[in-house]
Amino acid sequence: MTTNQQNFRVRKGLTIDGSTSGSVSLTAAAVSGTQAYTLPTAVPAANGYVLASQTDGTLSWISNATIPNGTAQGQVLYWDGTDWVAEETVTSVVAANRLTARFLNSNNTATSSLRVNRDYDTYTYVTGDSTAIQYQIASDTQPVTGIGLTGFAYSATDPSFIAVTTTDNFTTRTTVMDVNGTDAKFDATILTLNYNLAGAATDAFYAVNRGSTGADVALKWNAATNKWQFTNDGTTYYDMVTSDTNTTYTINASSTTGGANFNLVGSDASTDTIAYLGSGATTVTRTDANTITISSVDTNTTYTVDATSTTGGANLNLVGSDSTTDTVAYLGSGATTVTRTDANTITISSVDTNTTYTQDVSSTTGGANLNLVGSDSTTDTVKFAGGTNVTVVATDASTVTINATDTNTTYDFNATSTTGGANLNLVGSDSTTDTVKLTNGGHITATYTSGTEVTLGSDATDANTAGTIVARDGSGNFSAGGATLGAVTVGIDTDQTVSTSSGNLILQTAAGVNAGTMTLTAGANGNITVAPNGTGSVALTLANGGNLTNTRNYVQGAIRNSTTAAAGEVFTLGPAGTGFKGISLDNSADTVDGPMTILRSFTGGAVAGAATRGRFVFERARGTSASPTAIQSADQLGSIEGTGYTSTGWLADTLAVQPAVFNFAAAENWVSNTNLGTTATLVLAPTATTISTGANLVPVITANPQTFACRSDAYTWSNGKTGTTQRMALDVSGNLTVSGDLTVTGNDIKNSGGSNVITMSSGNTQTDITSNIVYIKEPTTASTYGNASSVGINAGNPVAASFNDRISQFRVSTATTSGTEASTITFNTGRYNTGTNVFSATQSGDYLGEFFFAGNYGTTSGFTTLGPSVRFRATAAENFTATNSGGAFAINLDKIGGSTPYDAISVNSSNASIASDVITLEDSNNTDYVVFNSTSATFAQPVGFPVKTAAQWNAITGAVGQQVCVSNSPTVGGRMAFWDTTNSRWSYVSDNSAV
Repeated sequence: MTTNQQNFRVRKGLTIDGSTSGSVSLTAAAVSGTQAYTLPTAVPAANGYVLASQTDGTLSWISNATIPNGTAQGQVLYWDGTDWVAEETVTSVVAANRLTARFLNSNNTATSSLRVNRDYDTYTYVTGDSTAIQYQIASDTQPVTGIGLTGFAYSATDPSFIAVTTTDNFTTRTTVMDVNGTDAKFDATILTLNYNLAGAATDAFYAVNRGSTGADVALKWNAATNKWQFTNDGTTYYDMVTSDTNTTYTINASSTTGGANFNLVGSDASTDTIAYLGSGATTVTRTDANTITISSVDTNTTYTVDATSTTGGANLNLVGSDSTTDTVAYLGSGATTVTRTDANTITISSVDTNTTYTQDVSSTTGGANLNLVGSDSTTDTVKFAGGTNVTVVATDASTVTINATDTNTTYDFNATSTTGGANLNLVGSDSTTDTVKLTNGGHITATYTSGTEVTLGSDATDANTAGTIVARDGSGNFSAGGATLGAVTVGIDTDQTVSTSSGNLILQTAAGVNAGTMTLTAGANGNITVAPNGTGSVALTLANGGNLTNTRNYVQGAIRNSTTAAAGEVFTLGPAGTGFKGISLDNSADTVDGPMTILRSFTGGAVAGAATRGRFVFERARGTSASPTAIQSADQLGSIEGTGYTSTGWLADTLAVQPAVFNFAAAENWVSNTNLGTTATLVLAPTATTISTGANLVPVITANPQTFACRSDAYTWSNGKTGTTQRMALDVSGNLTVSGDLTVTGNDIKNSGGSNVITMSSGNTQTDITSNIVYIKEPTTASTYGNASSVGINAGNPVAASFNDRISQFRVSTATTSGTEASTITFNTGRYNTGTNVFSATQSGDYLGEFFFAGNYGTTSGFTTLGPSVRFRATAAENFTATNSGGAFAINLDKIGGSTPYDAISVNSSNASIASDVITLEDSNNTDYVVFNSTSATFAQPVGFPVKTAAQWNAITGAVGQQVCVSNSPTVGGRMAFWDTTNSRWSYVSDNSAV
């Protein structure tokens, strides 16, 4: 210790002993340099003062402010400019005019939080309870001009975040935002992107985060092209369609005979009419221009049922509503019994007494046994025994092998020379040789030529001259000579020829009184052939109306109109090698009459009465005449064809196909008389078309009992006996015009793909219209709403004053007995590949369905609209699989002051967003809870924070920015605490002390 007159210095510390006991120590901190403190010059003015230091170390006495106790749970402590005050309301008078709660997390990044809730220990929340923060604009000289609330409404399953505003202290209020996990509501007409943008326009997006599924997808406003675009892969953007060229319709009803017409008047000036006709107990009437009434009386008999016993079985009794009873007897037989169990039950029982078999194979003398072992323990054996040249053996337990040896004798042959002729030698496979000797006879010689050839010839004696008859005697010898015979027979077992060496061979019967008939008759199953040689002809002269009679079933060859006619006229049809041989009738020698074929029939023959008729029959077989086989599907049976002379000659001489063909063909492979399906086809050449092959012709009619197909660019149907008035027409574009009523007896009207477009119930109690697009509108209105996938319903008529106050309705009703059924409107949207004609999975961002709402801005007689102003849109929130089908919902609006659309509300299970300049949350009485705007959130009610005891909070780890209420806080209960990231604990807001 060192002392002098100016200073008193103590190293390390100073200890002052008490007057009786104890001591007080003062210790200097270990600092560099010298720290000097100057004490006050006087004692404090009153008790309780404390020393306060200036930055130069000068100490002075100041009053020690007393921290007051609170008077109610939930009060907070704040400095009012003079002293610390405990209040429920905190007023900020700092320059920024705001109250800021700031806390630091473990990374020392500043966040703000204000937590409002009820007492955790003493209160149980119920649905509808809420906590909120109120924002109020007021001053000492002005009344309250605006109050806003933001907060949460409690629900165990679906809590809501709300924002409410009011300008008259909640006399009236506006809910600007109400968001929960199911839906989101905004009281705003515009959600603005790039709100603070002042320079040139930039692109703006509505994006969907697809996570690990794939690239994000988005809706994009392209500032360069001034168009909305969308992307399904996060890279390629496509322009959105902004125009609709579809035809829209208005509707009206009109009366018609037997019912009413439903008229669809198109914006393309066309009118389609659907007739609804009554039948039986059902009547259809037009009530007014927009109403068709369908009524029906049920005349069917209804039944109740019961069961009674009867001998051998049970009766099923049908007791009719007409007091009649029909009984159906169910009787047992054999192993089957039928009994009445109760009034509503008949029991049918049966015992299976059939024997079933397993099988095996065993060996036996001379063959094999097939053993059938029955379920009744019996065994039946079938023996397969070998015979001559056949062996039967059991190969294994399930196989019998049958072998056979071919013992037939086969032959080879050769020729050898022998005296007086030649030998034909047959050498057998059994080493035997059979010899047939060909011996020379009268004028016939047999000469050995080679090992495989024998030549038969005749001699050249004087007796073998022209004009002689050659005959064979009983010994087989031939002789020749001239003769005139009344009956000449040339007969021998082998072929014979009657010919001349020159000149004509004339077969003629006598004339005059001895005239006879010349008959050429073939033996049994024989043919008579008249075959010209070379350029020779067969001439038939039928004088005096003579007939050419055919008593068999066909004529072969070609019959020409004259001996000098060209072969192309008659002999073939079509170019050489591609045509058909046939019969031609030609009127070139007598052009007064045309050629004709008459099939005249009379009754009284083998086919009597009405069945007698002329028949024109085509027959067709595959294979050959010696071995025909069954025809197959698409084989042609026959055709009737038309052709003629063109500018270049006869068409049939140069073209293999004819321009007009009525063809018959097999529609299936023919089997016996059980499968004989046939198809008839009328094939014609279209006008101004080059015909080279059959592919250039058009099958105008193709018909069989299963299908009937017609092809033409236009069809018309007109009256017959009663006149020529056209009743129906179908043009090349598929438009059907009907001048009378259209009655559908099959209940369905289908499209070209076979799908039902309109389905009507048999009693006209319901009509279903199935279509991707259905427009229903007034006849004078031609407006189209929305894009190509819209459904327009317009019950008003801007032209007719009587319709101006009519309300459009789209009603879906359901009658339910259990209360679990409900009316639904279902949108089914799927990706479809037109190349493969199959569906593929819906992808994230795909549209699932939309509701459109549009208004009118023009003053014309029709609607004038920029398109829908409000759109309710459902989209896929992920790629769909058999287990994943997450959805998203958005309310898309046009911004006020323009027609720029944006998503005001966008919701899926992971995220919900609300976009509006001002968002107000209200209760069901339109009282504001909280109001959000771009600068503030105003709560109309106290903001509640979660409440627990100190022990309960200390058992919970918080996070930066969280603020809670401690119900049993020291000094006064209900003090506020925050998560202190520096100390990793809950600390009181008032003094930073640990909870």
